[in-house]
Amino acid sequence: MNIAETLSVRDARVRLPSILERFRAGDGAPVALGAHGRAEAVLMPAGLFAKLTAAAPADSFVAAPVDPLVAAAAALRIEPRTRRWAHLSLCILDAVYSIGQRYEKVVEICNRYAEIAGLRDRYLSIGRSSNVTGEQDLRSFRDWAVQRGADRLAEEDLQCRNRTHRNRLAPYKSVAVTAYADVLCRHGITSLREAAELLTDDGRLASVEADLRRVPGNGLNDVRLDYFWMLVGDDQRIKPDTMVRRWVRDALGLPSLPTAADARAHVVATASKIGCTPWELDHAIWLHQRRTPRPAGRGKWKRTDLRGNA
Repeated sequence: MNIAETLSVRDARVRLPSILERFRAGDGAPVALGAHGRAEAVLMPAGLFAKLTAAAPADSFVAAPVDPLVAAAAALRIEPRTRRWAHLSLCILDAVYSIGQRYEKVVEICNRYAEIAGLRDRYLSIGRSSNVTGEQDLRSFRDWAVQRGADRLAEEDLQCRNRTHRNRLAPYKSVAVTAYADVLCRHGITSLREAAELLTDDGRLASVEADLRRVPGNGLNDVRLDYFWMLVGDDQRIKPDTMVRRWVRDALGLPSLPTAADARAHVVATASKIGCTPWELDHAIWLHQRRTPRPAGRGKWKRTDLRGNA
């Protein structure tokens, strides 16, 4: 069977009416679609397609390849988000201190500050997300952090002297926490409700994110920034950290860890294919990876059920 010609997708879109007219007139020569003159798909009359498929033996069809990420996701326990932090200050502490830190320690830090500030309700049920009451004004947190100073905040209050980089001369994460709060306050973001509204304003969001990226410890791939918005309540983002990258690597059989950007793209696309939110898939991956022993000599993850689910 001869193919009449090979068209680009753009040309085929323009010429489709005339191609259909030709088919109706009885000229059934198929037309190929493809890039650079290479056929990748074929347009043909429906009657011709029916004859060809009817003549082919049933076992001649090859099943479509299974997406390895979709297959790997089938082994995960994907559940809806149930709760998150009830205060913007706790979202900041979690986002900043969770980079390179065991999450149990991060929760301790958040709870330690909640005790200091007298925050009674630390968690917010997702069902109440649109009606936050009694939230601490972020300006109170910022002013307290500034008054305490980075050293006392790290050593006495939060009791964590981790730095924003492995370099021993890098600033404490307490510096980044204070800076994060200051950036948000300067942009008029002092509550979870205002942060949620910000996420719907692309122009304003870009300005805020540009300032947050300048806070020490952001890194090149916005892992901390994406995680912060996850904590605030954006279920369309993920935290493409080492755990997620390792899951993608293993599922695809890659020789090395994918970049954070590639892992992010893979997880978001897979979530769409299986019908869940990126947050739900990210959380399921994280829980699965924490139950998976780490390589020899590197210990094991402790179990927990948090990560943006507070």
